[in-house]
Amino acid sequence: GGGVTAVALLDSVHREMPCKDSPAFQAWSKKRVVNFVASAATVGAAKPKPWMASDVFAGCRCRSGGSKDHLRVPGAALGEAMAFLEQAVVLETLANPPPTPA
Repeated sequence: GGGVTAVALLDSVHREMPCKDSPAFQAWSKKRVVNFVASAATVGAAKPKPWMASDVFAGCRCRSGGSKDHLRVPGAALGEAMAFLEQAVVLETLANPPPTPA
C-alpha cells in the first residue's frame, strides 16, 4: 500500500508522458488509469472516438467525457471520474486490507 491507487484524467494529453511506452507503466495503467476525453458519446462510454481500435490509447483506458468541448469535459465527467476512483479505492482496500490493531 501507500502508492497511487488510481488516476482519473480529465481530457489529458498523457500521450506526451515519457513513460507511456514502459511495459511496467502500461501494465499498471491499464487497470488504474482512465482518461475521460472530449466526445459526443454519452459520458463514460467506452471507445469514445470512432477511429479508436479499442478503448486503450497511449497506455490508458479512454472513456467519453460527455462533451465535445474540451473545457466542459471536467464538469461533465466529474461524476464518472469520482465513481471510478471510489471503486478503485474499494477494490484496493479489499485486496490489501489495513492491518488490524493488536
